[in-house]
Amino acid sequence: MLGSYNFGIDLEQYLFRMNYDQDEIKRIVNLAIAGFLRYDRTKWSIYADVSFGHNVDDRYEYAVIDIVVNEEKCLGILVSQ
Repeated sequence: MLGSYNFGIDLEQYLFRMNYDQDEIKRIVNLAIAGFLRYDRTKWSIYADVSFGHNVDDRYEYAVIDIVVNEEKCLGILVSQ
């Protein structure tokens, strides 16, 4: 996978634009997971959960992408503008 020309998604293309909501970003990330990962789906459940937030004090927006494996959050990614 590493070094693969088609690996990953361009999150900047989707995040922080008004025409995409949490559910659409979640769908896009989960499609990428399903397309890139090959695993036994009878033994493993792997998906992403996406949420947006706004820090009022520092005046910035952010997105949190959690990668969940077998119902346990394994990786959290914070993306800020």
